[in-house]
Amino acid sequence: MSSDLSTLLEYHAALFNKKEFIEEDPIRIPHAFQLLQDIEIAAFWTAILAWGQRKTIINSATRLFSLMDNSPYDFVRNHQERDRKPFLSFKHRTFQPVDTLYFLEFFRIFIPGIIPSKRPSPSLFSRKTIMPALPFKAFTISFSPFPILPIERENMCPPPKAGAPANE
Repeated sequence: MSSDLSTLLEYHAALFNKKEFIEEDPIRIPHAFQLLQDIEIAAFWTAILAWGQRKTIINSATRLFSLMDNSPYDFVRNHQERDRKPFLSFKHRTFQPVDTLYFLEFFRIFIPGIIPSKRPSPSLFSRKTIMPALPFKAFTISFSPFPILPIERENMCPPPKAGAPANE
């Protein structure tokens, strides 16, 4: 690694890896958990919500995880269908209740595939954990209610008419 890059990375690590920064940033959400799997789920989901004002992101993520009794790993592994009802009121900007339900369903399918014995794994999102447990095609099909269609580029947009203005 070049010394310029190393210096830049060290500068930013010193700038952001401080209690004062973490307290006012969405990164505080995963920092609130102790169990590695809770941290990973909280970090993943908070990152999905992380656009907009930091205070709004923190409030939304806090509300989301409170719906899981602040035990996201236990919740996604063991919840029943009836436990999803409170999530019907969860929204964050354009993230709607149905999006939350799809994420819960994804985790419901994903986590037992990784941990068949229901024994905590060292990490939910490591390459060794994800790759054998969930092939890409299975992930996209289970995560999306819509079929995945091939894109035909030539049919996406008709070619412009000869002599037509660019904005037509």
